[in-house]
Amino acid sequence: MSKVYRYKSFDEDIVTTSGQDYQLPEDYRHIRDRWWERLWSAIVYGFFSFVARIWLRFGLHARFVGRKKLLRVPHDEGFFVYGNHTQEFGDPMITLALGFRPVNRRIRALCTPSNLGVPGIGRLIPYLGGIPIAPGREGLQKTEEAVSWCCGHAQPVVIFPEAHVWPWYTLIRPFSSASFHYPVQENLPVFAMTVTYQKRRRSKRPRTTIYIDGPWMPDQALPEREQKKKLCETVRLAMELRAQNNTCSYADYRQVD
Repeated sequence: MSKVYRYKSFDEDIVTTSGQDYQLPEDYRHIRDRWWERLWSAIVYGFFSFVARIWLRFGLHARFVGRKKLLRVPHDEGFFVYGNHTQEFGDPMITLALGFRPVNRRIRALCTPSNLGVPGIGRLIPYLGGIPIAPGREGLQKTEEAVSWCCGHAQPVVIFPEAHVWPWYTLIRPFSSASFHYPVQENLPVFAMTVTYQKRRRSKRPRTTIYIDGPWMPDQALPEREQKKKLCETVRLAMELRAQNNTCSYADYRQVD
C-alpha cells in the first residue's frame, strides 16, 4: 500500500530530521582545501561513491539514460545539473554515482544547512561535496564564492531547484528561476536530471530510471533575468516530458486546505 503524504503547498518540508533547525556557524568554511581535509575527503568520497553504486543497483534498481552526455563537457570546464528531489538517501547516492575521473573532478551539490545536522552523516557532508546554502546576504555571497571555486576547478554542481525532498513523487513541482543564477553568472552549460519510477514484476519496489538531458547554455544575448528564466523553463519542460515515463506510484500525495 502506498504511503500517504498530506501537504498544503509545494514549498513545505514533507520529511523532517532531528537536525532540522541546525544553523551554520559564522566561521563555516565551504571549501575544505587544507592537505589533511583533501586526504580525508578523498577517503570519504571514494568510499561513499562505491556505496552509491551498490545502493543504486540493489536499493533503487536504477539505471541512467544519457549520462554519457556529461562526459562530453571538456575536462577543464564545470557545469550544472538540475534534478527533481524525490529520495532522502537516494538523491545523494545518485549525485555521487554521477562521479568522474580524475577524482579531483568530483560532484558537488547545493544543500540546506539542516543536512549538516543529521546525526552521524551530517559531519561528513562537506567532505562528500555538499555546499550548504548559508542564510542572509553575506551567507549567500559565501555560497556563490564556493560555487565559483568549484566551477573554476572543473567540479560539476548539482542543484535540486524544488528545494524540499518529496519521497517517490512522480510529478515535477514548481520551482523558480532563482537557482539558475549560478550558470548564468559562470556562463556554463546546464543539464536536467529527472528521476522516474517504473513498476517491476514480482516486486513492490519500482525500478528507477534517471534521464540526463541537455546541455543548454545561457543565452548571453538576453538580459540576465531573461537568461535565468529561459534556462528554468527549458529545464522544467525537459523534466516534465521525462516525468511522463513514470508508470507507478509508490506514495500518495494529497493536498489539504
